[in-house]
Amino acid sequence: NVGGVRQLADPASGYYAAGIVGNMINCQILNCYNTGTIIGGYNYTGGIIGDAHEASNIRGCYNTGSVTGSINTGGIDGIIRQTTVTENCYNYGTVTRYDRSQIGGIVGSVEGNAVVKNCYNAGPMKNIASIPTGGGSIVGRQDPNITVSNCYYLDSTIEPANTGIGGKADSNTTARQITDAQLQD
Repeated sequence: NVGGVRQLADPASGYYAAGIVGNMINCQILNCYNTGTIIGGYNYTGGIIGDAHEASNIRGCYNTGSVTGSINTGGIDGIIRQTTVTENCYNYGTVTRYDRSQIGGIVGSVEGNAVVKNCYNAGPMKNIASIPTGGGSIVGRQDPNITVSNCYYLDSTIEPANTGIGGKADSNTTARQITDAQLQD
C-alpha cells in the first residue's frame, strides 16, 4: 500500500484498519510494505495487519506510514493472537494512540502463545489519549506465555512508552533500547 486507509465508520465502533489486511485467520503475509497513512477507528489498527490469529505468519514486512488508532494499534500489527508469529519486520512510521490503550511500535497487543522476534522500531510513538496505559516501543500489551526475542527500538521512540514492552514483562520477553548510531551499524 502506498496510498492510505481511513476508516469511515464511527470511531467508537470501527474495526480492522490496516495497510495490507484488516483481519486474517491462519494466513501468511510475506515481504510486503506500507507507506500510506492508516487512520483506524475503535480497535485493531496496524501498518500491515489489523488483527492476526490462529497460526498466522507476518514475515519480512515493514511500515513507514503513520498509523493512528484507539485500542490495539501498532506499526506492524494491531493485535496478534494464539500461535501467530511476527518476525523480521520493522517500523519507521509514527504510531499515535488517540484514545484508550495498547499502542506498540511493532504490535499493539500480543495474546495467547504468539511470538514477536527479530523486529525493530525506529518510528516515533505519540500518545494524545486521556488514559495513557499499555504502551511499549515494541509491544504495547502482552499476555503471559508470549515470546518477544531479539527485538530492539530506537531510544528516541520511547515517548510516551518508557519501555520496549508494555505490561508485565517476563523471562520470555526481551526488547533492547539502542541509539541512532547503533541502528546505523
